[in-house]
Amino acid sequence: MKTAKSPGAKRRGGSLLAPLLDLIYPPRCPLCGALSEEGLPCDACAVALVPLTPEEPLPGLPGCYDLLIGACLYEGVARSAVLRYKKLALRQGEAFLAARLAVAVRRAGRTAELVTAAPGSTRETKRRGYDAGARLAAAVANLLGLPFVPCFAPKAGGPQKERDRAARAAAAAELCLLPGVSERVSGRSVLLIDDVVTTGATMTACAGLLRTAGADTVTAAAFALHPQMVGESSPSPDPAQLPEEDF
Repeated sequence: MKTAKSPGAKRRGGSLLAPLLDLIYPPRCPLCGALSEEGLPCDACAVALVPLTPEEPLPGLPGCYDLLIGACLYEGVARSAVLRYKKLALRQGEAFLAARLAVAVRRAGRTAELVTAAPGSTRETKRRGYDAGARLAAAVANLLGLPFVPCFAPKAGGPQKERDRAARAAAAAELCLLPGVSERVSGRSVLLIDDVVTTGATMTACAGLLRTAGADTVTAAAFALHPQMVGESSPSPDPAQLPEEDF
């Protein structure tokens, strides 16, 4: 005879150990880390989220991506969400970023046949134990009902935050596709995902490689765009001037 599970157990994945787990690992806001019921955004972050609406998509680059979609600007609570996700690998944070990005893609009216991710650095992936961009892209693909297809070999060396503009451009020029990608993307529309776009060097290089491999169209999308990326007259930011903890 089956025993009934408590509503709390159902909410926490059906585990009867949920009360003990909540005591040891209390649910926290995925954005700021404050204690929060069910791991939802706290009241303060919920208020801060209200004005966060998807930015107007940026025009594409010939031979690369057709459109650059951003769910929000890389500032305030959005920036905190990205940093907590990358540093702490919080699943709640991943769900939040993926949901916001999936909504932005749908609002832009873009369609795709598969989703892929801009590659992370080998050193950061090894240090974290996961590729933040790939995990986010897979979550977005799941929400959109599309297959996630890894297309790029990891970037050699350290993270982008350690590179100035010239070094980022040089690293982007060294990106390469995984074997067999041409067969997967040829004649298809691709949604290219990254968590943050700072200068656009990586997105541009990745989209160019996908088009060279035969992709029909490439739509680039990121959870957050650096504020200077969307300024009408502002230049793309100098990575050397970004805060130390930015990725």
